[in-house]
Amino acid sequence: MTANVTLAAGGALNVTVNSGTLTIIVNSVDSTSSPGTDSSEPAPQPEGSLAKPSVSSPFPEVDSTVHTGPHNYYAVARSPKAPGLVGVWFVPWTYLEMLLPGQKLCGSSCKLKRFSSLDSAKAWFVKTSNSSVEPKLFP
Repeated sequence: MTANVTLAAGGALNVTVNSGTLTIIVNSVDSTSSPGTDSSEPAPQPEGSLAKPSVSSPFPEVDSTVHTGPHNYYAVARSPKAPGLVGVWFVPWTYLEMLLPGQKLCGSSCKLKRFSSLDSAKAWFVKTSNSSVEPKLFP
């Protein structure tokens, strides 16, 4: 899906969504630029300064003001609607619940269980998923 929006100042906002990723490109026209200049070219960077690439995570950052409560280990053995959730999580329940399909356990088709230790969570994951592979660990 692609959407192009013209801004009031003569700029343009291009939004592209491809298989779960969002790309936003803002092209603006400086009021001091002379006619005929191409505003789509990036502004020159000072010598020696390199733009740092942004590292994106498929999961949102944990906001401590919203997701308070005890951190527990949650082993997610199956999640057909969101396969990226499969593994062992050490987060408050409210954070993991927010990531579940439908943002609730009921109806998410996930098989998960809470544990107080990492070792017991890993053992349950291996037993339940019928796999000898160690689970992926999340924050």
